[in-house]
Amino acid sequence: MPSRIPFAARIAATTLVVGVAAGLLLNEYKAYLLNPWTRDGIVQSRVVLIAPRVSGIIEKVHVSDNALVRTGERLFTLDAIQSELALPAARTETNRLRKLAETAGRKARQAVGTAEGKKAVPAAESAKTNREAAQDTMRAAQEKVETVIVAAPETGYVTGLAVSRGDFAEQGHPLVALIARDAFHVNAFFRETVIAHIRPGMRAMVTLAAYPDTIIEGTVESIGFGIARTDGSLSSPSEGMLPEVMPAFEWIRLAQRIPVRICFQHVPDNVILRVGLSASVMVLSGENGWSITHLFSMLR
Repeated sequence: MPSRIPFAARIAATTLVVGVAAGLLLNEYKAYLLNPWTRDGIVQSRVVLIAPRVSGIIEKVHVSDNALVRTGERLFTLDAIQSELALPAARTETNRLRKLAETAGRKARQAVGTAEGKKAVPAAESAKTNREAAQDTMRAAQEKVETVIVAAPETGYVTGLAVSRGDFAEQGHPLVALIARDAFHVNAFFRETVIAHIRPGMRAMVTLAAYPDTIIEGTVESIGFGIARTDGSLSSPSEGMLPEVMPAFEWIRLAQRIPVRICFQHVPDNVILRVGLSASVMVLSGENGWSITHLFSMLR
């Protein structure tokens, strides 16, 4: 017959197992507090809306959608006929008034001390004023010619290109969006219960849903100071400029989430960043080591 395990031994074994499990859970909870982690992250970048400074017909589109463009590279060229006609006219008027000013000034210098000289000085000053005004006109005409060229203000990716040759471009109305190449970051939303353990400068580990097996190193750049309320309570008009974050459900109490900005330290060659990608983020406080559970959770 099988030997019977004493009741006391069974109690001791059960107590030991429960104690070990409780210790592991406590360690994981401590690791969660000291190394906060969230799956609620999103890749973002600075989005520049490109709009022409003057209205006109699009004469040529120099780029294609999703293309990488460099700072100063042409995006569109508008019809410049009227602008190009204004420039020669302004140049001709400037030259004419310049010659009048030179002639009047020469006569004034030759007739110094005479009655004719006294009359020539105001004429020379008037001609000089007219010449400066004409130069301003020519400068404005030159600037108008330059505005028909819409160029990239910084290096980035063309997005949402939906115009073509012959379309009418309205002054100040965006034609396309440009995603800045060098401004990619992650906005990670952490529960308010752990936000006190996060500080700027802390190391962060980021994984993207598009590249689940690659860990990207980052740094906490800043922590949000406000979010818009979504509980139906009245809010001031100024809160419309704050990020609107839906609260996470935890039993009965709804925990608010605060955006934490994570900048990338190094992006592996196999990772292509795109605005809107889902991200998981763990912040390392340095007070506790890696959590195996968190590591595997990030890689899932």
